[in-house]
Amino acid sequence: MKKLISAGIALGALALSGSVQAADLPVKARPMAAPVGYDWSGIYLGAHVGGGWATNDLSDPGLGFIGSLLGVPVVQTTDSSGILGGITGGWNYQFGRFVLGTEFDFSWADVNGTSTSTLLGFGGPGTGISRALTANTDWMGTSTLRLGYAHDRVLFYSKAGAAYAHTKYTDNWTAPVIGTLFTGTADKTAVGWTVGFGAEYAFWNNWSAKLEYDFMDFGSKTIPINGVIGPGAINAPFSAGLVNEQTIQQVKFGINYKFSSVLW
Repeated sequence: MKKLISAGIALGALALSGSVQAADLPVKARPMAAPVGYDWSGIYLGAHVGGGWATNDLSDPGLGFIGSLLGVPVVQTTDSSGILGGITGGWNYQFGRFVLGTEFDFSWADVNGTSTSTLLGFGGPGTGISRALTANTDWMGTSTLRLGYAHDRVLFYSKAGAAYAHTKYTDNWTAPVIGTLFTGTADKTAVGWTVGFGAEYAFWNNWSAKLEYDFMDFGSKTIPINGVIGPGAINAPFSAGLVNEQTIQQVKFGINYKFSSVLW
């Protein structure tokens, strides 16, 4: 019995000695968690300013033979340019480094331009009918899907979707001595498609700044021009149809505020 008690005391002392030695060994520190990067998820609102450039290829298929006699160009291109500014809104959802979302923007604009052509043949050599076509896009907008790649606070993205633009037109014909031959006006809201790309940087808390390029194509649209014919007291009502193939390019700088991603 005494031998068993002695053996138990010896084993206990040995175990205690091993525990003390293990406590003296250096403990390996746990690896530190990698820092969490910026999270682009959330709903955001913002504002933007920039510039726009439009190409309006205007034609008069309705003039037919009379247009040929007058020497009306098959296509009269009116290039427009100007400033724009407006509001932006959308949402993002980030998974890994990829960011998926939708974006809507609306811009008030002053993108305008005038082209002039001189028509010969109707009055003979030495005389000319002058025609001035003006196109002024006063608002535009887009509704798009957006796909991006994030590197912490920097986001590179592309976008594609629908585009909208409202343009006002004037069509003025004048001749030497006679004066005004025709004055007409029209406006048209066109729907088309858009693609674009840009880069965004989250510079402070939930605030970010972006630079973006967009291309919009509205295809071929018919624009009814309503006006009056006549020098002097004639002033007879007259309607004509223009066809416009319109494209618009824009560059925008914007500031966005992202609401907390806890919404997700």
